[in-house]
Amino acid sequence: MAKRPYGESIDNKEAEAQPPKRRKAEAITQKQHSGPVAAEAITSSKQLQDLLSHRAEPALLRQGIQSLKVFLESLNASDISEDEKTKLQHILQEYLESQNAQHGDKEASVFMADLMQSWALASQSNNNSLLSAIPSVLARLMKTISRTYELRPHGVRLCETLLQPAQLKLVARNLSANNEYIISPSLRLLSEIVSFDGGSQAKSVNAHREFTLKGLGRSLNWTSAQKKTDQEKKGTVRTAALKYLLVSFKFQNSAAKSDLAGQRDIISALFKNIREDPPDLIVDILSVLKQYFILDEGVQRSAKSRLLSPWALGRLVALYNYAESATGDGVPTEKSVEAAAHEFLLFVCTTPGLGVLLPDSGWYPPGSGIFGTGVSMDPEGLQDVNSLEDIGLELDHLEESKKYLEKVPVRNPTLSTFVQGLRPYANTLQSQLLLAIFKAAPELVADYYLNKRSISFDPKLTATWIGYSAFLFSTVQLPVPEYCGRREGFANRPPPIPIVIESILPQPLDQKALTKCLNQKTKLVKFFAIRLLCVAFQKLEAVIDIFRLASSAQDTSVAWKRAFSRLLQEFCRRCPKMKDIITVFRGTAEEDILQREAVARLLVMYYKATPEIALNEKFDVSIALGNVLRRIEVGLDTAEDFGMRMLELEHLLYIAQCSPNIRWWNKPESLSLTAFTSVLRLLVKAPAAAPLVRIKALVRSIICRTHHLQQDTLASSLDALVNSLRPVGSWEPSDAVFEFLDNSVVRYARTSIKYYDDFVSILSKEHGNGRSEIEVQPVSLLLMTLVEQWPFLSTSGNISDRDKEDVARWLARYLAFSFVIQENSRVLRTLCGRLINTIGSDKCTQVFHTLSAILEGVISPDVTLEPQQNALLKDWGGLRECGLPGILEYLFDGASRSKLIEALDCNPGNTAATSQKSAIITTPRFRLLLALSRTVASTEEQSGLKRRFSQFFLYLTEKISIHRTQDQVPPSFSDLCINTGLAFSSKSILKALSDPAPLNALLETIFSNHINEPHFTLLAASIVSTNIVEDIDYRKLLQIILGHNSNPLLRHPTDSSAARLHIAYIIGRLFHTNPKSQSSPTTIERVLALTRGSSDAADSVLESVSAAFFQAGGKTPFDCATSYSFSSKEGTRLFNFWNKLRVHINPRRLTQTVTQHPLDKPQRSHTDELLQDFRLRDFLVDTEKVNNIYSDSYSHFFLYRIIREWLRHKDGLVDMHDIIVNDCAGLVVMGLCSTESSTRMVALKLLEVLVQKLLVSNYSEKQGVAFLLSALINTAKRVIDKNRLPTPIAIFAARALIVQADPLHYLYAKLNGYMLLGPTWDLGHVPLFYLTVVEGDCHHGEVSWMLENLVFGLRTVEDLDIYRRNACFGHICTMYCSPFIPDAIKAKILDVLLAATKIEGGSTTLITRVGMVSWIDIQLKRPAADEVNLRRLATGLFRSCNREHVDAWSQGEAATLL
Repeated sequence: MAKRPYGESIDNKEAEAQPPKRRKAEAITQKQHSGPVAAEAITSSKQLQDLLSHRAEPALLRQGIQSLKVFLESLNASDISEDEKTKLQHILQEYLESQNAQHGDKEASVFMADLMQSWALASQSNNNSLLSAIPSVLARLMKTISRTYELRPHGVRLCETLLQPAQLKLVARNLSANNEYIISPSLRLLSEIVSFDGGSQAKSVNAHREFTLKGLGRSLNWTSAQKKTDQEKKGTVRTAALKYLLVSFKFQNSAAKSDLAGQRDIISALFKNIREDPPDLIVDILSVLKQYFILDEGVQRSAKSRLLSPWALGRLVALYNYAESATGDGVPTEKSVEAAAHEFLLFVCTTPGLGVLLPDSGWYPPGSGIFGTGVSMDPEGLQDVNSLEDIGLELDHLEESKKYLEKVPVRNPTLSTFVQGLRPYANTLQSQLLLAIFKAAPELVADYYLNKRSISFDPKLTATWIGYSAFLFSTVQLPVPEYCGRREGFANRPPPIPIVIESILPQPLDQKALTKCLNQKTKLVKFFAIRLLCVAFQKLEAVIDIFRLASSAQDTSVAWKRAFSRLLQEFCRRCPKMKDIITVFRGTAEEDILQREAVARLLVMYYKATPEIALNEKFDVSIALGNVLRRIEVGLDTAEDFGMRMLELEHLLYIAQCSPNIRWWNKPESLSLTAFTSVLRLLVKAPAAAPLVRIKALVRSIICRTHHLQQDTLASSLDALVNSLRPVGSWEPSDAVFEFLDNSVVRYARTSIKYYDDFVSILSKEHGNGRSEIEVQPVSLLLMTLVEQWPFLSTSGNISDRDKEDVARWLARYLAFSFVIQENSRVLRTLCGRLINTIGSDKCTQVFHTLSAILEGVISPDVTLEPQQNALLKDWGGLRECGLPGILEYLFDGASRSKLIEALDCNPGNTAATSQKSAIITTPRFRLLLALSRTVASTEEQSGLKRRFSQFFLYLTEKISIHRTQDQVPPSFSDLCINTGLAFSSKSILKALSDPAPLNALLETIFSNHINEPHFTLLAASIVSTNIVEDIDYRKLLQIILGHNSNPLLRHPTDSSAARLHIAYIIGRLFHTNPKSQSSPTTIERVLALTRGSSDAADSVLESVSAAFFQAGGKTPFDCATSYSFSSKEGTRLFNFWNKLRVHINPRRLTQTVTQHPLDKPQRSHTDELLQDFRLRDFLVDTEKVNNIYSDSYSHFFLYRIIREWLRHKDGLVDMHDIIVNDCAGLVVMGLCSTESSTRMVALKLLEVLVQKLLVSNYSEKQGVAFLLSALINTAKRVIDKNRLPTPIAIFAARALIVQADPLHYLYAKLNGYMLLGPTWDLGHVPLFYLTVVEGDCHHGEVSWMLENLVFGLRTVEDLDIYRRNACFGHICTMYCSPFIPDAIKAKILDVLLAATKIEGGSTTLITRVGMVSWIDIQLKRPAADEVNLRRLATGLFRSCNREHVDAWSQGEAATLL
């Protein structure tokens, strides 16, 4: 009979009488594990302690554990209130504190002893339910403690307890179990321990890794037979194991991570089933590995290499096909698995030092032996081309190249193995990864393709073939490694050619496969092959450039010079023959514009890379070029295809340029013009957005060879030609214009020497027989041809008058553009004259007359007409954009001129005109009036222009009278006055066009209100510079100027230099118009009152005016002077009239004239000629040559006349003492230094007379002064006939006169002692130099006086040589180093040295003869150095020295210091 189950009884009494039957363990375990356990609500720590103390009652213990679990869940719930949470935390804290002290000292080391003993009893009794529940609730408790800072000490005690041997054995037993629900809680518990408190216990966990890592590899391999969702996967053993592994990588130290990466079973299990993990977990795995392991610098590279093996990388590549991209909750991950895996692989495979990518040498394989110095580091020339060693290296290189035909050794075996398993043709991400690896490790390109010989490139229009083609295209596009892979500089030999060629044309792209692709009927296959070849040629060109750069370096190996030829041979062996490309081009329909452009581009590549092979092929490009030009001209292409057609034309033009048989100057049957003119017309008529830059460059290269157009001006002559042909306004070039141009271009190409001779003949007439003008101002010789052919066109009966006029307009515009780009203006004027003299229609002649007026300089090249709102000017609205050539389009006929003259009406007093017409005159509008004045034909036009000019002057008068001060004048109006004044001064045309009345009003307004403002005075000077000055009221205007209290001539020259020159010029012009009628005493008194006696241009003009007055009576102003005096008071005039003429001389200016005034008179044209010939421009240009120092000092010649007057007067107009102490005698002495012999003779004669006057005078110091002057005269007579007196001698004598006049002077004794040495002085010595540099009674004063002499006496190269021969520079530099020298003397020493740097050769002398660079360096390092002046001296030395000589002398050290 069957056995009755336990607990089943028919009779209750019988059941109670029988003893209970012993149950089986399996049944007990199943019953204990089955069914939910009710949890109690925890309200106190005592209750919790009681629930967890039932060690002997498993059911009650399970209930307590469940209650603790529910309690912890409530504590971590998000919807709990703060008060409730605080209460629960308090209960938990009390419970944990009770666990610390409940068992006394004996068991104090065990935390939560009840629960730990329960865990041990469960292990002994095989209670799987408790074995799962206890680690689970402990893991949850650890997580709760981690979130509360106050519970941290209890967490530490719990971790220490769990890491004790007893508990570790329990953990290890759980990890070795066969049940998933037992293993997972233990893994979660270990994860919480490792991550607790930022990994503070991670080191202890790793110390017991024989327990904590037990069975981890088995757990990672744990799989379930049934498929699970992502949410179910999160609770699996593998998921718990992965999280434990990740926190270990995150919190363990570098040594522990390295050891963990060496556990093969763990790492293999990690990557083996990674595709089965949830997406968010996969992203976490990659992120943790990257951030906490790969980027950890403490982890050894070998450990990283063990982790990232080729097999592991391959498993990560499998994630590229991961289908899921959302978590189990349905929330999308921040980053897809594919993106995360791709980012991780890119990072580890392309970043050196991470264990995968090792440093390589690019195209140099291991064992190539090229690790020596680069070519730039071979100073001994060991790479001699002719040496036997170099020949041996070449043979080794050839043998080495053969060795790499089948297999290439690499330094990255991991990546080499890994990339072989990639499928770039099937997956875009894998293709990107492989290309990135190739870019990071170029050595792998050849290795990859040599090991992939099984893959063929035979043309098959499949997805695989297209993907493989795209990958090959990207491979070829990879950049060339710098220095071919070396880190610094080129090697002494090139890389093996078999390796290089794989990066240009990989092994699958052989000649056979590529030719098959080109012969395919499928357009896509053919297009792929063409584009591949194009990028391959570009890559080849880049590699050859690098090879040539390496071979051009000094002392390089001969192998570099031959490597690119072998590379070309290998490339030509793999690429298709050019005849196949030509066949493809000829077979491509003209409508297939994309294909034709690609093939044409490929043909250009053949011509660039292999010109010898390309030129041997028979390819007549003229037919294709003509067809393309015909299609563009006719407009057969759509707007979308036009750009591609222009690119095709660009390629064909390049081929034509390379082809020797192209006939640019012949007309093809398909075109009406030659190929060159057709391309030129295309440049003219193409849209602005068309790609014309390279086409224009090709056309420019053609004309450079034939010299049709010049190439010497900054602006392009081709641009001038193209712009002249562009439409403007209502005009656009007709076919007759291009036919005329085409005929002239062909004619020049055939007989160019004829037109060059014509050009030279014109230059000979204009500039003499010199050829310098040919080089400075060129002219396009095509212009010579056009002008020569114009008479034949103008007299031809086969061309209509309309076409002739169009050609004339274009020819005038072209000449104008040539003038704008600054071609030879004289030649252009000559050519314009030839066109005017040609027999033709009146309209054509009028066009050239207008052009002639413009070329003569009446109007500037940048003139434009402002836009007007008036209806009369609407036809000229586009003129503002046309510039000078555009003006021609509106001045061709009389009707246009008359209409334009009327439109330029600008009467300021006419209210109606002002309201209807623009009353604003600008500089361009006035220049347009001048241009019109040169082309007027009828009396009506002349009358209209006169009215316009009168209105213009009235307009200026009104505006000038309104603006009372400089601040009120608008900048535009000032610009109008300045530019208009310059336009007036260029031509004398106002007399025939203007009425003097408006001019008188204008000039009177300027002189009355704005006499100090340069832009107005320039306008007035420009007006009086013309012959109109004879018709204006010049007498009244002259008196207004002379009587004006604000006359700029009354001020210091530096205050208003420009206005001062203008007013001086105006005074001279007005006076010289009729000198006799204006030579009144009042006028001359006012002129003399303005004179300052200087050498500047203004005083020269005033002197000429006064001289003209006094010459009538045979006298000078000084003959009329009654008294002379010396006054240093500022503002004192030179000439004053108080009943009689008095002369006041400023001693300060006299001293400045002696010490600083240039020795020679400024080079200036004769003032009278400039004033009488209306040459204002020349007058202003001459003034630029005069320095301000001329204006701030007296003229030598002016004072010589005064001194001569003093000396010849018997009564003695000036006391001898004043002549000596006020530097009058010193001024005469400085005349001996003049380069003009006449000046020296006058000075010598004056000195002799002065000595005679001294000896008969009552002057107390006459003997000493006469003795000094006699010694000077005797010294000067030795050289004065042929040479000038050295400046140091003259400046010494001039300043010594003042010393000699004062017996109390500290130098008086030494000076007289020096003069007693002899009757003459040595011209090669510096007088008194060595006597003053030694100690004396007033040493510092003597030194200061001598240093001033040195500064004032250093003016010429000869003076510098005297200083050098007397060792003056060395002595004063030594003196500077003395600690007893005051700062004032040191400053004067630096002044002497600075003066030397301003003399030619002075800086070089100081550097090479004195050692000035080292001296400055030493002085700068001294304390309290005058750094500013010393650095000024260094700057002067550096700027003015002879750099080449100094560098050679100092071997570059001087320039470095400076």
